[in-house]
Amino acid sequence: LRVIQNRLYLLFGELESVLEGMDSYSWHVDEELSATALEQWGEAHRLLGDLDTARARYDDAITILGRLSNQIVNFHVKRGHTYGLAADHAEAEREAILAQYQVDVYRGEMENNRGQHRQAQVYLNGALELARSVKDERREARANHLLTVATGNLGDLEGARAFAKAAMDYYEKVGDRLRLLIAH
Repeated sequence: LRVIQNRLYLLFGELESVLEGMDSYSWHVDEELSATALEQWGEAHRLLGDLDTARARYDDAITILGRLSNQIVNFHVKRGHTYGLAADHAEAEREAILAQYQVDVYRGEMENNRGQHRQAQVYLNGALELARSVKDERREARANHLLTVATGNLGDLEGARAFAKAAMDYYEKVGDRLRLLIAH
């Protein structure tokens, strides 16, 4: 709820409202949602001109996402190794692709958090193509959602709408109302 409220506050320029209560927020350090809240916190500080605090919040978000990404990549490598041991090379290759997908998503999120939206698009488009290559609709939706943000931040509202629609179509199809709301 806090992330949704903060997104609305940022859209309406109510930057001080984003900052209210963030110091006392109960952080779950292994959650993507916490990284998003930290990004919003940083964004409010950046827009208010407090660049040092903004960078610190972005760094906190990057730390969370980095830890999660490392864990995911390691699990894909381990899964791939088990497929390799079983001589299932197609599945071992799929795990390698999913590991690379995760790295590209992480790098895209990191670049987005740094304000490098064009570079974020490069990584996220790569992630989208990897997800498509293994026919993983959930990961495609995730990449589309992140591309919505990067593309929108570059001012390409038509492109952002197309990515958002693709993500929302998937979330609607699988009945994920929370992600549907967040992607909206």
